[in-house]
Amino acid sequence: MNRLSVRLVLSHVLVALIGVVATFAVVRWLAPAMFDETLRRQTGTGGRGPGMGGGSGAAGAGMVLRDQFATAVTQALLVGAVIGILAAAVFGVFAARRVIHSLSAVRAATRQIADGNYAAEVPEPKEAELAELASDVSQLGEALAQTEAHRMRLLGEVAHELRTPLTVIDGYVEGMIDQVLPTTPENLAQITDETRRLRRLGEDLSSLSKAEEGRLGIQLQPS
Repeated sequence: MNRLSVRLVLSHVLVALIGVVATFAVVRWLAPAMFDETLRRQTGTGGRGPGMGGGSGAAGAGMVLRDQFATAVTQALLVGAVIGILAAAVFGVFAARRVIHSLSAVRAATRQIADGNYAAEVPEPKEAELAELASDVSQLGEALAQTEAHRMRLLGEVAHELRTPLTVIDGYVEGMIDQVLPTTPENLAQITDETRRLRRLGEDLSSLSKAEEGRLGIQLQPS
């Protein structure tokens, strides 16, 4: 019952059923009165009509015709109700399949984007609302692709920034181990500077990660 296709079909059938009930009630209420009015016009004020006798005979014939007319109207309404409900169900199935097909296509594209294929083509359904949804999914894929490109570029820059101080530290340490460079305060200070540079890079990366996750606390102070 929670499936969208079932609810779409049931909604069409329910609308048709409500229309049938309303039509049946109105016709059953108006038809006898309209028939009586037409019969009175045909028989005249004296209750005589073509092919009818006067008095109780005409009244009896009128009642028979009225009952037959009401029965015919009821039967016609029942037949029309069955046909209308069946037609609504068939149309509901067709409409549901069309909507589900469009949603399935958008869903498949969404799964591709979730798997990392940000350039996945999102088919545009004919329905305006679903077309807007497909457009939003397509824009989401483009935004994720730009974010991924920015992340890869940032990783490359970070790797370059890390490589420089690490190379300097590695060179100084190896030189001291091989006794090529003396262990002087100046050389140790150079290693310390590069180590602090690495620490600052690590802190910057941590702040950037918190900012992207929305966990970076910013405190504004009056100037």
